Amino acid sequence: MADGEAVRADDIIEAQNHFALFRYMLKTAEEPLSETMIKTYHRILKEATTDAHQDWFVVGDYKKLENIVGGMETTPPAQVPGEMKALLSSYLAKRAIVSMPRRLSFRAVAGP
Repeated sequence: MADGEAVRADDIIEAQNHFALFRYMLKTAEEPLSETMIKTYHRILKEATTDAHQDWFVVGDYKKLENIVGGMETTPPAQVPGEMKALLSSYLAKRAIVSMPRRLSFRAVAGP
């Protein structure tokens, strides 16, 4: 950032929200990932931001309007719940393959 350049309030709020989310993720790390948890992540990230006060923006839930991210089209709103269920099912199936002893040994090496 250049000297004298203003910092957007949303940037500060979102940075604080990232720390809050990280603390929440550490606290809930042993819980199974779910749609509710993913929506909670979104709510924590966007709380008190300008977006949170927009009628069109849904904090803590799936989007209602089409959007483009990084020049790429995203999943249409009507398809998001189904796509999220499929993604979550795929993730949980792959996660189940890793045995508990392997997870525990990784934690021993990686730390708490």
